[in-house]
Amino acid sequence: MPYCPVCRSEFEERISRCSRCDCELVEKLPEELLDINIKSLCKVKTSPEAYLIKGLLDPEGILVFIRPFEVVMYNGIVSDSEGSWGEIYVPSEDIEKARTILNDYLSGEPGEEEKVDQTEGDEIYGDEDEKEEL
Repeated sequence: MPYCPVCRSEFEERISRCSRCDCELVEKLPEELLDINIKSLCKVKTSPEAYLIKGLLDPEGILVFIRPFEVVMYNGIVSDSEGSWGEIYVPSEDIEKARTILNDYLSGEPGEEEKVDQTEGDEIYGDEDEKEEL
């Protein structure tokens, strides 16, 4: 029986793609995915939001599962959850670390290395006269 590597659903032999996750099915799930306990991190309103969160957590070594709510066979017109596009899941042992990373990102507080020096960037203004007027 084929399986979805994202949501871990089992399908009939004649099916080749997961209708929920829109990905190719595999014949066997990787061993590390069989015994993993996952917890919901958050619901997301859009697909880009889901992949942005995945992009934040992947470099930290946190496995991310994205579960879209839209029904693919209706081209996303039908959804099984009002107001949300999908849900993000992470392994239970990483839930606190994932929450901390996400909360730090959402707080909008840049680290020292990310702060922009407002005195730099003369090329933005063109010449000194324009800069003094601002």
